[in-house]
Amino acid sequence: MDIDTDSDESSDDQRLCQKCSAINGEALMSADGYRHALSRSMLADTVSSCDLCNLLSQFIDPGSISQFNSHSFKNYQNLRLGARPIDPTNPHLGNVLTATIDTDTAGTVTNSIRDVEVWTSLGDPAAKYGVPVMNIDLTNTKSPETFRFILSCLDECSKHNCVSPLRLKSSESFPSRLLNLGANSVCLVDVETACPPYIALSHCWGTNLLKCMTKTANLPQMKANIDWHDLTPTFRDAVEITRRLGVRYIWIDALCIVQDSREDWANESIKMGDIYHNAFLTISASHARDGSGGCFNKQSSVGLGETTITITTNDHSTGLKSSIMLSSTFQFHPPRVVEDSPINSRGWVYQERILSPRIVHFTATQLIWECRKAYRLEDLRPLASSTIPSMVLRPEILDTAMLVERWHTDIVSTYCKREFTKYEDRLVALAGIAQVYQLHIRDQYLAGLWTSHLPYGLSWTHRKRHNRQGLEGHRYPSWTWASHNGEITWQPFSTFSPDTGFSILANHLEFELAARKEFSPVKGGFIAVMGRVAQVTQVGCQLTSVFDEVDFRMGHIKGKFFADDTARIQEISSRLPDVLALALGHIPQFGSSKGTLLLVLAPAGGGRTGFVRLGHGIATFSTPEEFERFWDGRKPEKVCLY
Repeated sequence: MDIDTDSDESSDDQRLCQKCSAINGEALMSADGYRHALSRSMLADTVSSCDLCNLLSQFIDPGSISQFNSHSFKNYQNLRLGARPIDPTNPHLGNVLTATIDTDTAGTVTNSIRDVEVWTSLGDPAAKYGVPVMNIDLTNTKSPETFRFILSCLDECSKHNCVSPLRLKSSESFPSRLLNLGANSVCLVDVETACPPYIALSHCWGTNLLKCMTKTANLPQMKANIDWHDLTPTFRDAVEITRRLGVRYIWIDALCIVQDSREDWANESIKMGDIYHNAFLTISASHARDGSGGCFNKQSSVGLGETTITITTNDHSTGLKSSIMLSSTFQFHPPRVVEDSPINSRGWVYQERILSPRIVHFTATQLIWECRKAYRLEDLRPLASSTIPSMVLRPEILDTAMLVERWHTDIVSTYCKREFTKYEDRLVALAGIAQVYQLHIRDQYLAGLWTSHLPYGLSWTHRKRHNRQGLEGHRYPSWTWASHNGEITWQPFSTFSPDTGFSILANHLEFELAARKEFSPVKGGFIAVMGRVAQVTQVGCQLTSVFDEVDFRMGHIKGKFFADDTARIQEISSRLPDVLALALGHIPQFGSSKGTLLLVLAPAGGGRTGFVRLGHGIATFSTPEEFERFWDGRKPEKVCLY
C-alpha cells in the first residue's frame, strides 16, 4: 500500500498531526519506541487530518490490510512506534516501521508495518541511533558521482560473476557492424572475425529518427564519418557514456542495421538476442520517449515512484536538525521508475532487458543498476526484488514442464502487453529468448509455441483486446498468439490435460531465412495435426458478458465461444455447418464434470485444403458419462492448420 498524501491540505504535500510531527530517530530506535496515541480512540480522532495516523489505523485496526488480524482484540492502548533495524548479514531484511500495542484480550502485541520503510540521510544525527541511511545528495546522472557509481557496480559485478551466460555455451553470433568511437569521431565499422567488447543501447525510437539512421545510400558515408550533429540527443549521450566507461565500440540498432535493406534487417534482427546477450553492458535510455529525450536527467532524486513522508525535528543530544523519511516500501518489487518508464512499453525492449548481462537504467530520478543477480540504486537503498532476467530465466532450477509453463504464463503473457510499431515483429522480437529456451528444453519451436505442449499452446485466449489497426497483411499462422495484438493468456497449466487424440504429424511452415529459420518470420505454410473434431451447429450472435463470449453448441453439447475478432461473429454464424471444433485438452469444471478446450476452425479458402483459427471455445459436460459418450466415439482426424 502507498502512503497517501493530500496536497490540497498542506503546502508541503503532507498532513501530520502534532504526535506524528515529533517522531524522531532516537525514540524510534530505543527499546521503548516512540510513544504515540494513548488509546484507539485518540488515534481515530486524527485519522481524517493526518496521513500517517490514517495509515497506522489501517494497519492496526481489523481490516483487509491489517497486520494484526491474527490477534483477537476489541480495544488497545499505548501505541508505540519503532523500527526494525537492518540485519548486517542480510541487508534486505528489516528497516520497516513497527507498531506495539497493549490489547484488552491478547496482551502486548508487536507487528511490523511491512509497507513502510524508515530512512535517514547520510550524515544525519539519526544515523548514530541505527536508522538506516540513504544518499539524498544526488545531482544528475551525467555527474562524476554517477559514473563512479557505475564503475563500482561493474567492479562488484565482476567479483561475483553476475554475467554468467544464459546459453549452455557462449554464442558465436555477433553484430555485423559497430560504431567505432574515436577521440573526436564516430564511424561505422564492419565486424570481421573477432568481435571487440561493445556496449549496446536500448531506447525508444519515436518518430524523429528518419534523418538519423543507416540506409543503403548513406552507408559509405556512415563508414567514413558520422556528423556529431546528425546524431539524436539520445545517441550523443550514449556515445558519451560509452567513452566515459572506457569502451571504444557501441551498437545502436538504427545505425548498425541498414534500415531499408530487407535482407540486412532479417539477418540482424534474428541475432538481436545474441547482440544484447554478448554486450559488455546495455545502456537503457529509460525516461526518453524518443531520440530527443537523451539519457541524462537534469536533477536526480531519491524517488523511485513511491510516496515519502519526511519528518524533521531537533536531535535531543546535539540540537541539530534531524530528519527521518517514511516511504512506501518497494524493496520486494522492481522499482516503479523503471517498470513504468516509456521504454518499458516497447516490445523489443523485453528481450533486450532479459538477455543483457548488465543494464544501467538512466531513469528520470536516478541511475539504477541491474544485472542477473541484483539491483543497485544510486541512493544506496537495498532492493531485494529479483531482477527481470533472474525472474524469467533460471533453467538450472526448473524442469522442462515448468519452463514451458513459464514460457506461456510469464514470458508471452507479459510480452504481449507491450507495444509494437510493426506487429509483424512480434515473433522476431522474442526470438532471442526462444533460442535460449530451446537450448534447455530441447524442443521444436513453432511460431511462438512448443511442439511438446502444442495443445496447451494453441488454447490461448485474449485477456485484453487492442485496436486491430496494423494487423492487415500479417504473415503469421492464424493459430499462433503472434497473429493478434492485445494481451494473451492461458488456462492454469496445472489444470490442463491434453486430449489423448491430439498429436502433431508434420511441420510445413515456410520461413524467410535459412539460418535459424524456425525463429525467423513465417511467410507461409501450415502444420498438420491429428485430433478429435466435432461440428459446431450453432453460434450465438449476442455477447453474453464482458469476456466477449457467445453461446455455441456442438449438437446437444453447450459451451462458450470466444472469437478472435468479435466483429466477425455474424459472419462466423453464417459459415455453419463448415465450422469445426478441434479438441485440445480438458479442464475440471464444477463438481466432477469436465470441460473441453477447443480450437474453433473454418475452411482456409484460397484453394487451401485446411483450416484457419476463428477463436477458441469451452464445451461444458454435466457428467463424466456425458463427456465420455461425446468424445470416445470420435476417432482422430488429420487437420491442416494455416
